[in-house]
Amino acid sequence: MKSNLRFNYNVPKSMVNDLKRIAQQKGMEPSWYLRKIIEKAIEEENKQASLPSINFSKFESFSNQ
Repeated sequence: MKSNLRFNYNVPKSMVNDLKRIAQQKGMEPSWYLRKIIEKAIEEENKQASLPSINFSKFESFSNQ
């Protein structure tokens, strides 16, 4: 898969005006605002998907070796 692959966002007509309004309020182009929303969603998903780390030194059987 190419690293510079681009997707087209199919925004429902019912959301277009809200998207434009919110982007304008934030001083952004709608396409840039969509990008930021998607980046944030991916970042949050990656945080949730990562497994918690375990500090084995806190377990008695590992700290006494």
